[in-house]
Formats: sequence, structure tokens, C-alpha cells
Amino acid sequence: MNELSPSDRRLHMSPDERVTIIDRLRKWKDKPHRIHHQTIGILVQADGKLEQSALVQAVGQATRSANPYGIVRSLMTTKGKNHGRVLVCKDGILGFHPDILDEVMRHRWTVGHGQKPRRDFA
Repeated sequence: MNELSPSDRRLHMSPDERVTIIDRLRKWKDKPHRIHHQTIGILVQADGKLEQSALVQAVGQATRSANPYGIVRSLMTTKGKNHGRVLVCKDGILGFHPDILDEVMRHRWTVGHGQKPRRDFA
């Protein structure tokens, strides 16, 4: 019997989605000043698992973002203008989606290095 459980179905990633997300990861890896690069770096430094609230707090501190919650959430869905399911949440703990974990771990991710100054727009 190969039927997926409801929780496994939510994790299913189509080949097209995987290719899209891997392409984005490969672009972000070379841009340490980007918020998504640093968000991934924070989670890598935490051995790939962190409570959602702790990741949001760490992203806010490292990036000085006005909306760290939105940044984390944008990495959890492919709907709308979000960045794709790089992260998944289980029991309040965030980790990397299993289908892209190998790609994440192939690269060097940093936090706070090469950060461009934040610009506030009035």
C-alpha cells in the first residue's frame, strides 16, 4: 500500500516545484546580504531545527527586518508571491523541506555578513 497519509500529502513536492525552489536557493546562496540567505543561515546554524518563534526573533535581530514573521512565512508556501516551501513546520518546530535539504546543505550560508544597510522609506 503506497497511499500517503494526510500529513505526508502536505509535504509532497512536485518535480516542478522542487526545481523552482532549488533554482531560488542557488541564486540566494551567492547573496549573503539578502534576507532569505540569512534566514536559511540561521536555521543551518541551529542544526536545521528551530521553534518558529525563535526563528522569527533571530531573523528580526540579524536582518533588522520590519516583518521577520512575513519573511519566515514566505519560505513556507508556494502560494501567491511567496518564495516556496523551503521550510516546513511540525509540532511548532521549523526545518528544511526534506526534498530540498540536500541542496541547502551543499552551500555555505551566512548570517549578518555583507549586509547592506536597511533603508526606511517614508
